[in-house]
Amino acid sequence: QTVTYGGESGSLDSDAINSAKSRVALLLSESPAQEEKNNEKKEEKPGNKDLKPIEPDCILFQPTASEDDDVKLVRYMRRKCAFRDVVIFIAASYSDMPKAKKLIVCGADDILIVPMPPANLKKKLTEALSPAGTRMPVITKVINPYISATIDLLGTMAGLHAEKKDVFLKKNYRLFGDISAIMSFTGKVEGEVVVCFEEQLAREVVSRIMATQPDMLTKDELREGIGETVNIIAGNAKASLSSTEYTHQIALPAVVFGHGHEISHPGNAPCIVVIFEVSGQPLAVMVSMTIKGK
Repeated sequence: QTVTYGGESGSLDSDAINSAKSRVALLLSESPAQEEKNNEKKEEKPGNKDLKPIEPDCILFQPTASEDDDVKLVRYMRRKCAFRDVVIFIAASYSDMPKAKKLIVCGADDILIVPMPPANLKKKLTEALSPAGTRMPVITKVINPYISATIDLLGTMAGLHAEKKDVFLKKNYRLFGDISAIMSFTGKVEGEVVVCFEEQLAREVVSRIMATQPDMLTKDELREGIGETVNIIAGNAKASLSSTEYTHQIALPAVVFGHGHEISHPGNAPCIVVIFEVSGQPLAVMVSMTIKGK
């Protein structure tokens, strides 16, 4: 599902913008302020039982007069996508470019400068919605041990159940979430494995392992805890592959905070994503790899 494009002049018309806003409203189901209010009251709204958010391929967002509200809404949209690979475009004129660039940092993917000729828009959308690196094979025999190691660690060390919810080829190499642990490997296979967390889940995992309270963790403790957690995942996955043709060496994990980072990847390698649900929160494992020499 994508937004509607219209207008003989080659610009995004008001109907297209309104259509996009309607789809965003359905995706979110409620505003950030309303969600916060509902969390406080813990009351279910009558008549909303059957309201199901749609899952669009992309969202078109037009900046408003309130820059602060735009930042909050884009961040909220990205979080509500729950690591699904939904492309968020900012439709902006040249005069709105400073605002649009700030929204990229907050979780948007790209900027559409309007008005834009239909042919250019079609090309931009096609490129943005195509999977990255589709020419290389996806090596499931290497990916599966990392998935199993992630589930095992969360269960045995943190006492958390991880349920696999989705698997897909990502459209780009940018990272999800608030905190990401990146593991690079070399050998017969080359590439990277990334485990992406939202901060709340990262704190819950680390606090359970360290036997402390989530809000007591400092940023350095959180970074160290996530790094060690992912180091164990990598070690267990590597051990299970040691007797196969896919043996490899793993560098110490790097932990990064914030949106907009991009993982390094072998030329034209695919980026496969596995989405888990843990304690009602999303967690993503991203793998981009290729066989050396191919």
